[in-house]
Amino acid sequence: MSANAINSNVQVTLQILTALIEKAPRDLPLYAEYVLKILSIILHSKDITMVEASTATFKAFCEHHDGASLSADQEYLKQYEDIVRMYASFASTRIVALKDQPSAPVCLEPATLRLRGVYFAMWK
Repeated sequence: MSANAINSNVQVTLQILTALIEKAPRDLPLYAEYVLKILSIILHSKDITMVEASTATFKAFCEHHDGASLSADQEYLKQYEDIVRMYASFASTRIVALKDQPSAPVCLEPATLRLRGVYFAMWK
């Protein structure tokens, strides 16, 4: 399977999850851990295109999940905290020497992703 096909499948999955969260937010506790697992897999891939596509799903998740469930289930809390940490890790304060220097918008992408992820988590 080509990288483009995989990215397309991931984007469709994220769109389905986002729509499901937005259309049936009351049912989110039933599948929240699976949403977090999918987001974790995407974030671990370190594919900037897929990570950026995941921010809309994470935003919907943060807007609709019940914060009380975080305190009730320690494993769920750990999963959620790991996701927030992974979004935050996309911004680095280190300057990395690259063979081909990226354009300014490419340099800003990781910081933008980190800010989106942390913003959604903090200000749902």
